[in-house]
Amino acid sequence: MSIEILPDNVAARIAAGEVIERPASVVKELIENALDANASRIEIDIENGGTKLIRVTDNGIGISQRELHLAFERHGTSKIVHESDLASINTFGFRGEALPSIAAVSRVICTSRTRDVKSGSYIEIKNSKIQGQGEQGAPSGTSVAVHDLFSDFPARLKFLKTPRAEMTAIHRTVTNLALSAPNVSFRLLNDDQPLFHSAGNGDINDVLIEYLGINVAQSLVEITPPNPKDLINVTGLISPPEINRSRRDKQAFFINGRWIQSRLLSYALDEFYREILPKRKYPIAVLNIEIPLDEIDVNVHPTKAEVRFQHDGIIFSALKRALTRAIETPVTTFPSPLIRAINPQDQPLIEFSNKIIQEAFPTSGVVRADKIQENTILETGTIMRTIGQIHTTYIVAEGPNGLYLIDQHAAHERIRFDEILNKSQNHETTIQGLLDPLSLDLNSSQFLALSEIKDEMTSFGFQWDIFGAQTILLRAVPTNLRDDEFSKTFLEILDGFGDKKLLTEREQIIAASVACHSTIRAGQVLTMQEMDALLRQLSEAGFPRLCPHGRPTTMSITTTQINKAFER
Repeated sequence: MSIEILPDNVAARIAAGEVIERPASVVKELIENALDANASRIEIDIENGGTKLIRVTDNGIGISQRELHLAFERHGTSKIVHESDLASINTFGFRGEALPSIAAVSRVICTSRTRDVKSGSYIEIKNSKIQGQGEQGAPSGTSVAVHDLFSDFPARLKFLKTPRAEMTAIHRTVTNLALSAPNVSFRLLNDDQPLFHSAGNGDINDVLIEYLGINVAQSLVEITPPNPKDLINVTGLISPPEINRSRRDKQAFFINGRWIQSRLLSYALDEFYREILPKRKYPIAVLNIEIPLDEIDVNVHPTKAEVRFQHDGIIFSALKRALTRAIETPVTTFPSPLIRAINPQDQPLIEFSNKIIQEAFPTSGVVRADKIQENTILETGTIMRTIGQIHTTYIVAEGPNGLYLIDQHAAHERIRFDEILNKSQNHETTIQGLLDPLSLDLNSSQFLALSEIKDEMTSFGFQWDIFGAQTILLRAVPTNLRDDEFSKTFLEILDGFGDKKLLTEREQIIAASVACHSTIRAGQVLTMQEMDALLRQLSEAGFPRLCPHGRPTTMSITTTQINKAFER
């Protein structure tokens, strides 16, 4: 087989595969071009999750009619000229690949006018081929309309998610870019409905209120550098430990104002909060690192979403120091995920041999919940006899294989989850109306999620009215939901929805949240009758070994282990 040079249109489509992965990629590239053009106002219009239309309009400096077609040529750029420029890139774009890549997989109409002329110009391109160009009236600035993205590429279309999931990705892109440029006004419309708006007054707090909601935004802790003249400075905001999420979707990292993805920074954040937050809980963070341009390489990937640091260790340490300064006051750490066995030192009246204990329990007195052997795990139908309660959190019981410890909250959560799910599926959900409806201010992503899962939320007993742009009045909730958990449960469901598209996934998210906030809590005193009933119901559950969130409900010490400990 002979070697051939690829035609330009084929090469352009290959390049587009790296730069344009989904509609959010288009939005990111077009907004970054607008920011590089010194725009103070950017409007983004989306239809059908971005596959039908993406239009980004700005009031920047514009492109002259003479140069408009050059913007769609591969590697056509006004941002770098010499090879040495790559060592100190301070613009968002520089590769000259975004516009030709977009035009290779869609129909693009671009209109633009510079501020020094009265008439603008346009160009229309479809699948890399110019369809028309010429003079056209236009306001100063640039508008790029991307129609029918991937319509001629079914192989690319089938890998896209639902319009709602793609819209969620677009929304995240817009909000993160708005955080990087609080002096620019952003307006995002989804099928002509306003979804996000920032004032552009330079105050990042206004963007955060739109992004997170006023209550969360006002709870964030500011990070300020001890010496702004330092070589590396970390600024931004993080959440206190009591405010956390089940996903990392509200973490945004910036380098010199450029929004990036960084495993290093994410890992540093996880390491700092490891001993502060419960397992699988993550902080909210908006962090910007100011660093000399020659200390980083932004030319790592065509999407420009990744950067390479010259000194990873210095960045890691600088971030952890900044986080430590921000969280100066002592915080109460959550219980360890370890379930601790009896420690001989806590029992001075009875002397146990450490050697015997270690041989009988090879975990050296500590049993990790995720390492329990299969033959010690509670199965459906297991009958247990209640012995008592310890620390008002765990039930002690005797079973056929030995001694059981049951997490009363996790166990009741599993029972309630099955019950709530079954009632919803059989249309037997009972609700409790609220005498005083609760007013809830949703952030834009929560409001978008609610519009997508309103039928499922209603089937589980939630009722509400729209009251204002992004405010609702909560009028009814599922029966047995605790009085102080109404709003928390409702918002938790919306935050946890993500891009779940299967009906069963949606139902399970809702049922798990309702179950979590309508069950026995750790620290709650139970009578013997209540513990007996709980264990009986747990033995009848469909999957008793785990709660709906994946945490274990039980652990056991087998009779064999006990006998070995006592050398029987």
